[in-house]
Amino acid sequence: MGTKTLILDGENLVADSNVTVLCDGVSVASGALSKAVTSGNGDNIGELATWTIDVPTVTEWSSSLKTDGWPTTDHSISISVVSGSVNVGSIRIINPQNSNPVLTTWDYKDQRKNVLLDGSAPTDPTEADFEGEVWTLSAGETLTCVVTVTSNSTLLSPDPAYA
Repeated sequence: MGTKTLILDGENLVADSNVTVLCDGVSVASGALSKAVTSGNGDNIGELATWTIDVPTVTEWSSSLKTDGWPTTDHSISISVVSGSVNVGSIRIINPQNSNPVLTTWDYKDQRKNVLLDGSAPTDPTEADFEGEVWTLSAGETLTCVVTVTSNSTLLSPDPAYA
């Protein structure tokens, strides 16, 4: 197994905003936000919470990588605002490329699905996978979703037999 870091981006709109973030039912962040209060215009989006998850690591090439693609895992995310108000943005997934000295760290935005705002589907998503969507949540409101994460790899380049 390898690990990936997930980062919840957003804006703190009110002093003393307090959130609880669950990943797969486990609390990964809870309490007052340390991020400074912003205007909410989108110019100051930054990290609201960061946590690490376990993911499978691909160590050798196989025909299934070519036909089925990289293995993925789905993770349920719940973001509840206990007090205050926040803009909830993307969930970035940091891919450390464990054990691969050739590739540097890179990240990508989430592939959110099954997004619910207080149990109801959003009425006007900009993108089908909600990439780039930002939602304003106030005290007592919760956003839930599923984030798909691709496995880690220790492979340096494609095996010619499977290219």
